[in-house]
Amino acid sequence: MTTLDRQHFRISVDSDGHVLTLRLAGEVDLASARTLRACLMDGLASETIVDLSAVSFMDSSAVKVLVLAHQQAAEERRTLMVRRPSRAAAHVLRLTGADEVLTIV
Repeated sequence: MTTLDRQHFRISVDSDGHVLTLRLAGEVDLASARTLRACLMDGLASETIVDLSAVSFMDSSAVKVLVLAHQQAAEERRTLMVRRPSRAAAHVLRLTGADEVLTIV
C-alpha cells in the first residue's frame, strides 16, 4: 500500500494486480485532483475502486477527474466504481449530475 499525504489531502493506494483501491481523505480540490488523476491514469486495473468515505470537501476538478477516469476505464473495458461517498462528496456528485454517470456503490 502506498500513502500520499498533502497538507489537507491524503490518498492511500492499494493493488492486488486485479483490483486497484484508492482511499481519499480530506479536501479534494484543484491541487489534490492532480494527484488523484496521476494515481488513476497510471494504474487503472481491471477493477478500480475510489473510496470517498473520508472526503470532507470536493470540488468540480475532482468530479472531472473521476468522470474522465470512468470514461477511460469504459473505453478499455475496465470498471471504475466510486465507493461510499461522504455526505460532502455525494452532494457535489449529485449537483453536477456525475452520480448519473459514475457507478456508485
